[in-house]
Amino acid sequence: ENRLASISKDIDIYHHKVRTVFMRGLESTGHNYGVSAVNALTKLRRDAAVPEPLGNNIELTAARHEYESFQIAILPFGEDLRNITIEAGDLVGKSGKRIEKNNIALSLVDYVNINWVPAYVVDRRGWHPDALMPRPSPLNISGDEICRPVWITIYVPPGTPAGTYHGNVTVKPANAERSTVSVSL
Repeated sequence: ENRLASISKDIDIYHHKVRTVFMRGLESTGHNYGVSAVNALTKLRRDAAVPEPLGNNIELTAARHEYESFQIAILPFGEDLRNITIEAGDLVGKSGKRIEKNNIALSLVDYVNINWVPAYVVDRRGWHPDALMPRPSPLNISGDEICRPVWITIYVPPGTPAGTYHGNVTVKPANAERSTVSVSL
């Protein structure tokens, strides 16, 4: 059973590597990890492949005085990522108006290991996303994890003019190149 789990994990890591190369247009990335923007409704498991297409941009919709969330899946490809900094920039509209970065909160998704037969229905045992934790800075991710999500919540202040706002969230490990996720709101 342990051997099968190890093979399954290796397949997931390879799967992420291949999908990331295609996502970047078959360019040589120089990255030993990948990132993908994922909607807030998808449960991302730390021991399984991301269940939807990978992409480094996300489009969100929110009105004034609303919160909208999404996730960035960090995919370590079997290698430890050390001293990761994650920074969100201002979102800027066509008119130059801004949703300032202090309205963007970043949290780390934490997990509960369900390794028993619970009294309620679950689709599988193992690690399940649960709590949102304060994001340690810097963050370290073990290469043993297949996926580690960061939860991002954007607040649109009252009085924000209508329109589309664009910005970036940057992921920068100390031992790898930076990656950027583009955000449109």
